[in-house]
Amino acid sequence: MDDLIIRAFLLSVIISPCIAFYYSKKRFLTNNIYKVRAVLMFLLISIAPVFIYLIIFLIFIGAEELLGKSVISELMGRSLILNVIIGIALSMVGVIGFTAYTASYKKIKNKNV
Repeated sequence: MDDLIIRAFLLSVIISPCIAFYYSKKRFLTNNIYKVRAVLMFLLISIAPVFIYLIIFLIFIGAEELLGKSVISELMGRSLILNVIIGIALSMVGVIGFTAYTASYKKIKNKNV
């Protein structure tokens, strides 16, 4: 079960910035939101898997305390900090890239409206 959780976490950490980039770029280019809001939306969507992983991990720790049996392995417990650091680092690299992408565009007012 530990392998499945870690694989799903790493896959979601890699895929969520791609989805966030597409969604935030589309909203930004259609003049629905400003640059700062687009970057914040990208940050929240791309860092969400890290928070979900932490919540699931804390639920497993609570279940272990209540049941008295180990739900997760000791190795997974030790790798928590490393996994969270990797997830946050990947999200921050994506935020820097998306910020550079949005900074290169100028807002164009729609003259037809």
